[in-house]
Amino acid sequence: MSLFYNFLKSIFDLVIALVLLVPAVLFSIVIGVIIKLESHGPVFFKQKRFGKNNKPFVMYKFRTMVKDAEEQRESLEQKNEAKGFLFKLTADPRETKFGRKLRNIGLDEVPQVFNVLKGEMSFVGPRPLPINDVDFEKLKKSPDQYRQWEIRKRMRPGITGLWQVNPGDHSFGEMLSLDEKYVTDYSIISDLIIFLKTAMMAVRGILPRLFSKKDNKFIAEKKV
Repeated sequence: MSLFYNFLKSIFDLVIALVLLVPAVLFSIVIGVIIKLESHGPVFFKQKRFGKNNKPFVMYKFRTMVKDAEEQRESLEQKNEAKGFLFKLTADPRETKFGRKLRNIGLDEVPQVFNVLKGEMSFVGPRPLPINDVDFEKLKKSPDQYRQWEIRKRMRPGITGLWQVNPGDHSFGEMLSLDEKYVTDYSIISDLIIFLKTAMMAVRGILPRLFSKKDNKFIAEKKV
């Protein structure tokens, strides 16, 4: 991506983040109270993920699972529905009742507005993966996928991205292919389109009765 586009993308992120800052803070207070009333544990879930150029950073989310969810993951690995270095369960037993609702409409990602303000993330970009999930020795054994990973790491990770707004098999290979396409074909217009599609998916999740069941699908199905 050229320096010009990089500058425009940074301005886009900063302006949107500042517009959303006050609503995000107020929303966090309300959601935080509900989370604390429903289950024991912190309001926010913090996890180290790969940032631009593989630099680790701490990503924020609302906690949507029980307090010891990370410790329980190993026992659930055999039920993993995703492929590659991804982990996904359609009906994750670690989710809290309210947390499941937040994930289904993507509102658990709201705290990442602060990651954007810190310059660690962008609103649109490749989804950041947990640093403990990617085995680079195994990845290097697949030269094409490793090449795609090297391309995707050139950009700051995003809250949403091309992979999230395109239905598919949720595989690691599919994610890398779409991320490569996003990075190599990047434009401000593509960011706006992805941003608007994500917003519409969120609205459909919040107001499902206004949309058909066929269209009522949110990106949370691809959570990582």
